[in-house]
Amino acid sequence: MNTIQISAEKKAGSGKKAAKATRAAGLIPAIIYGGGTETQIAVKHNDVRAIIFTNEFLVAEITVDGESHKCFVKEVQMHPVTDEIMHIDFIRLIDNVPVKISLPIVFTGNPVGVKDGGAFLQQVRKIRIKTLPKNIIPAMTVDITNLGLGQAIKVKDLEVEEGVEILEEPATPIGQVIVPRALKSVMGESEDGEEGGETAPEAAAE
Repeated sequence: MNTIQISAEKKAGSGKKAAKATRAAGLIPAIIYGGGTETQIAVKHNDVRAIIFTNEFLVAEITVDGESHKCFVKEVQMHPVTDEIMHIDFIRLIDNVPVKISLPIVFTGNPVGVKDGGAFLQQVRKIRIKTLPKNIIPAMTVDITNLGLGQAIKVKDLEVEEGVEILEEPATPIGQVIVPRALKSVMGESEDGEEGGETAPEAAAE
């Protein structure tokens, strides 16, 4: 798993007043959950930008008073007007304890159907899985090279490593090659022509 290092300091107290004081000091209030404990912390904006504004699933190794915590971001609260990060919830990763996370989906390859005039539509951006921390990967990579016109790839078609459980409905489509209306019209005319070509010799024979 891809990990970034974050240095944090323990936040004095909890609640709105303590959070306001933390922001006034130029820091972001945050909390680490998991393992039966909660740790109130404060982090620097520049230290967490890489894990917040990314398309990958990243693990944060947060150091607080010399103690290291491997975590992932569960929730981020943003200011509704300025988009400033207001609060972060981290979940602690514990060895041999399964965790539920959402992985981004990354498609690779150029579908055959796109080469034939279709357009690829991604229908799902992230997929929920359950696995041990040691099996966490940055993204779910899906090869769509062989996807033809009108074909879709579904959750049930995904290949995952042993020990990884997908939590989505198997029949959910995550991407498909759409046939444009103009191409449908051309295909329809082509099929009509083929049918006419097959019946013409029979009529002549009669």
